[in-house]
Amino acid sequence: MLLARASVLIVVIGAMSVMGVVDATDAHGSTVLLSITVTPTAASIADGATQQFTATGNYLGGSTANLTDTVTWSSSDTSVATVSNTSGSQGLATGTGTGAVTITAKDTAALIDGTAALTVTPAVLVAITVAPTASSVAEGDTQQFSATGVYSD
Repeated sequence: MLLARASVLIVVIGAMSVMGVVDATDAHGSTVLLSITVTPTAASIADGATQQFTATGNYLGGSTANLTDTVTWSSSDTSVATVSNTSGSQGLATGTGTGAVTITAKDTAALIDGTAALTVTPAVLVAITVAPTASSVAEGDTQQFSATGVYSD
């Protein structure tokens, strides 16, 4: 009978810790990272276009922190999309082909990661240039123009 009461007490203390009643640090005084949320959770871009992802750390006790610049970013298929780990552009994904990939933000110290889905569609027409840009012709003469499409890739 005494053993059953001890088990219940342990469960209650564990639940209090998760609910944030107990201090949100581990035995060494460090905050405890529980999970990483990557936003947007799903995105779609054209080949050649970019999408910025953000990583948010969720900590024991309910606090959060922006981890975008400190996590390691990766793509499940770099022939479809790459994602930057370069200072100043961390989390910036670029379409390199068509298809679907998983973008991952990983905290290498805690071995915790978060993911998002990215779909890369075929390149889209973003501009048309006409040449020549200016022309002057005499009445009855002709002028040949050309139009060039510029695509997102």
